Amino acid sequence: MINDNTTIPLKQGDTLLWECEYTNDAGSAVDLTNYTIKCQARDSYNLDTILFDLSIGSGITVHTPLEGKFRIEIDDTTTFKEGNYKIDIQYSIDNIIKSSETFTLIIEKDITK
Repeated sequence: MINDNTTIPLKQGDTLLWECEYTNDAGSAVDLTNYTIKCQARDSYNLDTILFDLSIGSGITVHTPLEGKFRIEIDDTTTFKEGNYKIDIQYSIDNIIKSSETFTLIIEKDITK
């Protein structure tokens, strides 16, 4: 479970691959059939600096919509700069918008090239 204290390390050049499930407050899966999903990573110290900006069809794939399951994937992270980035995932349908907790992605220098 993601919360405001969650940190996820990622080495430059490694594939970012997260399997996700959207559930409601009762813990039941949400049918994502008609949802829009977005995910952004912004520099922790300068929120105007965006590391990535993803949406369905561009880094986000809803593979099992009735079970609320989707994937966030970025194959090439070689240009990601070291640092801490704040991330959340936004879900919207009709005029309803909800966001995940904000969590931190830590980009670390890759040693093995």
